[in-house]
Amino acid sequence: MNILEKIVRDLISEKRITEARNLLSLFPEEFPHLELEVEYAARNWKAVKRLYENLPDELKEKYREYYEYATNQLNIDYSKETEEALKEIERKNFQGAASILESIVKDYPELVEVIALRYKLALQRNEKRAIEKYRKLLLSLDRTHPALIETRASSRRIGVFEVFTLSLLVALLVTTILAFYTLPSRIEVNVPSSESTVNIKPIEQRIEDVLSNIFAITENLGRINDSLDKNF
Repeated sequence: MNILEKIVRDLISEKRITEARNLLSLFPEEFPHLELEVEYAARNWKAVKRLYENLPDELKEKYREYYEYATNQLNIDYSKETEEALKEIERKNFQGAASILESIVKDYPELVEVIALRYKLALQRNEKRAIEKYRKLLLSLDRTHPALIETRASSRRIGVFEVFTLSLLVALLVTTILAFYTLPSRIEVNVPSSESTVNIKPIEQRIEDVLSNIFAITENLGRINDSLDKNF
């Protein structure tokens, strides 16, 4: 067994299916037997069957049980129910979609993607018990599933944005306070014989500086928000 086989099988044993799949994607078609093991762990029966049929003859006997089990599972047709659930979600009928998916998960608890779909639906409906239930199920099957990663990334994005917003507001407040505290202590006054004239240009300039700083900070806030949208 080479080092890659060991790493992939360790990832499978740790329920890190997506990571194992991503690792093998770096070596396309070089390790079809490992791809088969990953898809078998993910209960992706169509992929298991396809990969087995393309295995070298010397490996087919070793993975025959995988193939037979996958073939039996493919005889179970749950695609219609899943399609109906997706349609109900599109119609915003979350209760109907939940009922359909609940039935599928009950009958076929090993279906990772159905569980992931139910998890996303629970998040949309803010069902705390269901969120925790399906999060644990998904973790037990694939700890690195994109649905879990997306949720963590979304939470992190909100936190980072709040920090940036708070920092910029503090900067704005400090800039404004400093601007008024650093106004010239003396204002030049010219007193001709007939009338007095107050030179207000320093005050006007300071106000313009403050407004300019406010505009710059607001613009930066928009840029940071756009950057966060792209990166997270």
